[in-house]
Amino acid sequence: MSVLRHDECKRNIEMTPLCKIEVTHPGFWGPGRCAVAMVSMSKREFNRLDVLLRVQAGRLRVSDACVLIGLQRRQVFRLLRGLKQDGSASLLSKRRGKPSNHRLPAEVRTLVTSSARQHALVQAPDRVERG
Repeated sequence: MSVLRHDECKRNIEMTPLCKIEVTHPGFWGPGRCAVAMVSMSKREFNRLDVLLRVQAGRLRVSDACVLIGLQRRQVFRLLRGLKQDGSASLLSKRRGKPSNHRLPAEVRTLVTSSARQHALVQAPDRVERG
């Protein structure tokens, strides 16, 4: 993170390649100072951010944002509230980095993969790479 003077904290979001955005946090390290953080977003999350920023700026109506994002008014207002309170990080998936609820236990996975590998060896031994 780099530190900027308060008067340099004018731009909140800057698009960089691969849907990464730069977010400034004024007052993060005290009055007159701010921090810059890099946040990775999916294209869907970045699209939501773009639409919500246009709503905040008054260039887009909430009803049009609902159509563009594919959410109900209530959810759009919930996202706007989160954007205002926590910034663009509020739009990131809270499940990121966590395992799926439908993931099989490790024992079952190893049993299935070993069984499939043995079956493949019996069916076409010359095509299967041993690993």
